[in-house]
Amino acid sequence: MFKIEMPDYMPAKNEWGANKKTALFVVKFGAKLTLRVALLLAFFPLYMLKYFLLLISKR
Repeated sequence: MFKIEMPDYMPAKNEWGANKKTALFVVKFGAKLTLRVALLLAFFPLYMLKYFLLLISKR
């Protein structure tokens, strides 16, 4: 796959802070996105089932 290489030096404090913020943002954004997709996948079949049952009961 791919290898993550650690830098040989510890970044400067301000640099580290910026990197941390960016990483946090990416993680939060990714989590929100995956959560939304998961919810969509979880609830979409339920909605379809509901309408399907409605269609059957109306006949």
